[in-house]
This record gives sequence, C-alpha cells and structure tokens, in this order.
Amino acid sequence: MPSNGLTIAWTGTDQRLNVESQKGGKVTLHETSGHHPAVTALGGKLYLAWTGTDSRLNVVVSQDGKTFTNKVTLSETSGNGPALANDGKALFLGWTGTDERLNELTSTDGGKTWSNKVTLSERSTMSMAETGGF
Repeated sequence: MPSNGLTIAWTGTDQRLNVESQKGGKVTLHETSGHHPAVTALGGKLYLAWTGTDSRLNVVVSQDGKTFTNKVTLSETSGNGPALANDGKALFLGWTGTDERLNELTSTDGGKTWSNKVTLSERSTMSMAETGGF
C-alpha cells in the first residue's frame, strides 16, 4: 500500500485523525488529538503516530491504508505532535517532552515495542521533525 504514492495525515477540525493516500482514499479514525499526527511507510505497511488528548504518544499500523490496528500507547507524553521516520529497517519516534527536551525511541519489530530511548540536552517548545536514510 505505501508504495502507491503520496500519503498524508492530519487532525481535522473535530480533532479526529485522518489519513489519505492517492490509491487508498480517505479514512477518518476514531482517534483524536489536539496536535498533528505523523506518518511513515515501512515494509509495505503504513504507520501513524499521534499525541492523544491525554498527552500520551500512540502508534498504529495499517496493511492497506484503510484499517489501522495494533494500537500501542506509550507512557511518554508531549504537548506537541510527534515525528515518525524509518531507515528501511527500524521505526523512529521523536517528540518534544513536557520538559521541553527532545526525545527519540526506536522500534525494530514493526511498532509493537519501543526501546533505546535517547534524550537530547537541546530544548524546544515546538514539535520536532526527523527523517531516515539520508
């Protein structure tokens, strides 16, 4: 599915998460957020991450860009939307913590578990961005 072209994700005016791909069409999830979501494709799957209304970080996966399953809710919190990237093998979830420090977690099992937390000494009040494979 993810190789079918551009995929975008956004938070609607009703705070519900939306995903749209060129070939898969638009899907509105029941999940809500007051911030932007993040999206990346890896291994034929689409991954979506967001900060919930409880400030906790969440990740779901889709095989087809329409049905999102296997929700993981982390204990990590943020007052901003997360960043999500991959290097062709692993997923990387980045966020600005509630302490304004920049953080990153890694998943090597398709988003089921997250580990190897890195907390940078840099601080920000805004969201961060990241990419893989550069």
